[in-house]
Amino acid sequence: MVHSSLPQFVEAVRAEIPCKEGRQDLPVVTGELRTDRDRMVLAGTLSARIDLKQENWRSQTLLEKWAEPFSVWAWLAGSADPHAALRYAWKLLLQNQTQNAICGSSIDEVYDEMMPRFRQVQQIAEELTERSLGFLVERIHTGPEPPGGPAAALVAFNPLPFRRRECIEAVVEFPLGPPRRMPVAPEVDLAEGGPDVSEVQVVDPAGAIIPVQVLENRLATRRILSGNDLPHLQSVRRMRILFAGEDLPACGYATFHILPAGVQPPPMQTLSPSLHALENASLRVDIAPNGSLHVIDKDTGREYGGILVFEDGGDAGDLYHYVQPVQDRVFTTLGSAPRISLVEDGPVRSTYCIEHTLMLPENLKARTAGDGHTMPCRITSYIALCIDSQRVEVTTVVENQACDHRLRVLFPTGAHTDLSRAEGPFDVLKRPAALPAEWIGGSPCRPQHSFVDVSDGQRGIAILNQGLPEYEVKRDVDRTIALTLLRCVGRLSDGDDAPGIDPTPGAQCLGRHVFRYALMPHAGSWEAARIWEQAHAFNAPIRPVQTDQADGDLPANASFVEIRPAHLVLSAIKRAEDEDALVLRFYNITNANAAGEVILHFPIRAAYRANLNEEKAQPLDVNDGRRIRVPVRGKEIVTLLLYR
Repeated sequence: MVHSSLPQFVEAVRAEIPCKEGRQDLPVVTGELRTDRDRMVLAGTLSARIDLKQENWRSQTLLEKWAEPFSVWAWLAGSADPHAALRYAWKLLLQNQTQNAICGSSIDEVYDEMMPRFRQVQQIAEELTERSLGFLVERIHTGPEPPGGPAAALVAFNPLPFRRRECIEAVVEFPLGPPRRMPVAPEVDLAEGGPDVSEVQVVDPAGAIIPVQVLENRLATRRILSGNDLPHLQSVRRMRILFAGEDLPACGYATFHILPAGVQPPPMQTLSPSLHALENASLRVDIAPNGSLHVIDKDTGREYGGILVFEDGGDAGDLYHYVQPVQDRVFTTLGSAPRISLVEDGPVRSTYCIEHTLMLPENLKARTAGDGHTMPCRITSYIALCIDSQRVEVTTVVENQACDHRLRVLFPTGAHTDLSRAEGPFDVLKRPAALPAEWIGGSPCRPQHSFVDVSDGQRGIAILNQGLPEYEVKRDVDRTIALTLLRCVGRLSDGDDAPGIDPTPGAQCLGRHVFRYALMPHAGSWEAARIWEQAHAFNAPIRPVQTDQADGDLPANASFVEIRPAHLVLSAIKRAEDEDALVLRFYNITNANAAGEVILHFPIRAAYRANLNEEKAQPLDVNDGRRIRVPVRGKEIVTLLLYR
């Protein structure tokens, strides 16, 4: 018996391949390998145990976008290196990414052990992020206090490699009294004459006062930690506010100032100009009596109707495969009469709440037999539109009490095309709605990362998501995008020769689920609209950190790194595994070759191209110690090693 290795296996295969004209004669296969002749693609795993996919997305996003890169930026500014903690978090996450684990195609006990691992990963990533951002804000020169103080400084961090214009939600606190050892009710400090704040103004980095919306305003007690003393408690006025930040630096931060604004509230403005409507400069959304949306893209004049209809059908399959019942009954919200209410209104964001109740068959037997046994499935959606935003954001809360079914949300596109584009690993994949003829047994449900787009080249609509990896473009007249929210089944697998027929009651996904997604109409193609930027921004909101006015050595507004042109997408910023260097990885999301340029806002002495294993290839010229030019082929992944 020989315990072989993968390189040995490859060499053994090569030795058996016949040569033709001095070259090994091998067929060339292109495109996605998703034919399912022997049912080995297992397409149903994309949506099995959807909460696993959401927790995996949350964990990866925290590590890739926050903990890892900002620990590097903090380390460059003088902080300790948390490399060991990051490595431990990644190893924990990889334990959850084995095939049958992340696919959800395991018994319930495996699922039960995965969720604590995800929580550990997120705890580590959040703690490292909080420490890194806290270290950076202490080093930032927040600038002179604007007139009208005292002010609180708010540093807004952007993890993405492009400048952003985003609505920023922040919690700010104004002290009402001194820190104390023993707790005192905030009302006591307030009664003793502590300075109170009822309204605020936000001053942007350019010194302009910008619109702000107070979402919550209450008295609270905060804990103050010290490295050399016991914790203290302090009464505060705690406000949750929302404001629009413009021109936020790429992979960097901007400093805003929050000032008391007296007791008189500003004149009321709204993004809901009429009943059951939302509108800003780019979009208008009207909510129909059945809860569906009619969306107008004001830039193109194109209208999209019947958006946000929920569709529920039976599932006779298992954790590996979706199987439509022979006698299925499909339920939708088309004929629904939901409760519609305006729950948030202001100059920065307005939000409507749409509350449906679908009476669904209790299980597969009740669905196919039509025996009347039903369970209420409450579907509550919050439709939000921000000032200047190009996307409509949706949060859907589902209270699932039914078994053996699949719940999807529908987006008719009206596009005259048979193609969709969906983000995948280091790529955007072009797919026809109809499966290729050679795909025997292939599933019409396809994988995605953060978006799917259907466009005819002149205009289109993209659906962005947070941790929802399955979609289908239906072959109906409207080329409807169906986004899977839940797929609920009760067994591991079916068939006598299957890996197991173990019952999996946990995979019925009973209980409360929260889903976040967004729709973005646009002109032109997905490349012209830079859909990936909107999708990545939706997945990585700006993080604000409150700090005192400080006189640090970092500028008030800065970018740590910029990557040009825009279709070069940042993938990783990290410490190298085996040497004292930084790894910067990005990829070309389009087919077009690019003259890439990396602009660093810290000096380096050398740069090299490397492979994915962080092994040096060729050296690169570094101009002024900060600029690196890199030619990049279409779809190419580029890894750079940077030496300080």
